[in-house]
Amino acid sequence: MTLAYCDYLAELISKGLRPMDYERLLLEVDRPQFHLDDGGGFASTRKTIRVMDVNGKEYTITIEEKPKC
Repeated sequence: MTLAYCDYLAELISKGLRPMDYERLLLEVDRPQFHLDDGGGFASTRKTIRVMDVNGKEYTITIEEKPKC
């Protein structure tokens, strides 16, 4: 089993969006959210980041490891 770097990548992306928003088009950038099952346990290593622009449009950035074929 190898390590998955979903947490690391999600942090880099979420923390890097604001400083790179030179046009000031992003209103909100949320912290990465875990993919949890109904009981609150980890369902997978997938992370999501919600972003809202100045017009109120929402985006979801998803980071997940690609399964080996």
